[in-house]
Amino acid sequence: MIKMLGAFVTVAALVPACGDDTSGDGATETIADSADGDLGLDAAGDAGVDADGDANVEDDTGPDADAGADADGDGDDDVDVPADAASDTDTDAAACPVCLDGSYDFGPTGGRRPYEESFSLAPCSSFTARREDWSGVLLAGCDADMAGCDPAAAAVTSAHVMQAVGDTGVQAAFALGSVLYGVDSRPWDGSVFRIARSGATTAEIFVGDPCGPGDPGCLPPPAGVLHLRDVLASLIAQLPTYPGPGCSTW
Repeated sequence: MIKMLGAFVTVAALVPACGDDTSGDGATETIADSADGDLGLDAAGDAGVDADGDANVEDDTGPDADAGADADGDGDDDVDVPADAASDTDTDAAACPVCLDGSYDFGPTGGRRPYEESFSLAPCSSFTARREDWSGVLLAGCDADMAGCDPAAAAVTSAHVMQAVGDTGVQAAFALGSVLYGVDSRPWDGSVFRIARSGATTAEIFVGDPCGPGDPGCLPPPAGVLHLRDVLASLIAQLPTYPGPGCSTW
């Protein structure tokens, strides 16, 4: 009888009642507040029965190996971060440079026209268009926000402009300070497309008519410069579609 009573006391001491504090923190542990959500279930999900068939009680008093363990020994729990989380953010930011790196003035200049037009972009994504007569009277204007990051978008955005500006050929052209590509037809009432950048450094690119065959003094534009010109020309052409004061009536 005494042996049976001793066995009963031993078993009762090894098996905690439902809702007892198995974590040793003074609070009743439930499924909702268990650190690992399994109330001591081991990796096999077998309620702590190990390979030799003994019932084991999992010690939840220490940090889980996979949740906040102090791997670097600095005394603070380390938070696991997916390996690609930071890199994805950096990649997205690089692929979508919404904010312009400086101010840009652009558009055709020269030619016989009864008015003068100016177009400009400023950080982060501000677009301004003005049309004035030769006495300086404002005839039309447009102010819009060009922010956007959808490469499939039909309308030109600041991201499209910055991706075009980032071309190595464009950067090399700006590094020259001032450069003319193609033929300048302004002396005979033609026009060129001007792209000027201001900020830490000021530079401007002029894109004229295509070079004639055998013209050694004519500098053909790099492909990246032509692409930037086309992006900015498309922006001007699409101007009436942008939401902003005066844009729809341009």
